[in-house]
Amino acid sequence: MDNSKSAAMKGVWRNDLWSTEILITIFMSVNIVDLAVASLVCKMWNTACRDPSLWGKIDLSTLNNSYFFNIPNNQPGAYKRTSGKITQFLKTPNLKQLVLPRKGDFSRKAVHMAMKSWGGLESINISSGVPTDYIFPAIHEYCKSVNGIKFHCEFEEKHAEALIESTPNLKVFSIRSTVVSMKALRSVLTSVEHLEAVNIYHSFIMDMSHDEFSIFAIQDLRKYLPPSKGYLL
Repeated sequence: MDNSKSAAMKGVWRNDLWSTEILITIFMSVNIVDLAVASLVCKMWNTACRDPSLWGKIDLSTLNNSYFFNIPNNQPGAYKRTSGKITQFLKTPNLKQLVLPRKGDFSRKAVHMAMKSWGGLESINISSGVPTDYIFPAIHEYCKSVNGIKFHCEFEEKHAEALIESTPNLKVFSIRSTVVSMKALRSVLTSVEHLEAVNIYHSFIMDMSHDEFSIFAIQDLRKYLPPSKGYLL
């Protein structure tokens, strides 16, 4: 009798393990909102949703703007409401790559709460949806392992200063489809010690000085680099 019970229990365990593996495979194809909802269905689904393989990257840019971080900071209870939405993504300590949403209103406290829980973050895509004076102090304080940053918003001197101060171990720096300050680029290229690669895609490099407007190409940028860093571009 005992042997039959033991065999039955082993069979149940194998079935649960097999079912969990199937669920993980299925969940790899859903977005993070559906994944968060799926975790509430039952214990087995919750276990599958917590698998580290599902949370190596979170792409918040895929979320509907009406869902995420669209609560103005000056409204009563804004922090409580934005924080309530972000908590469903906080139990992801293995997160390595984060893509921020393109639009939305963030509270400073919510941003810091999120970044504090993602201390192992290595790569982050910056967008205009999150104020840089919120995100960079949080990166500096909590995310010491960040070595890759991509900008999807304008890149000016204030952004360069924040980046240099907050990510001293930066190795990969990318800018895509935006307006870029030549002075800001030069500052990053000459100040970040460990930089290994710079990728600039479909961007407009310009500068204003003494009421003069100048446009630059990548080739022009190379002229301002010391010989030791000419390979970056």
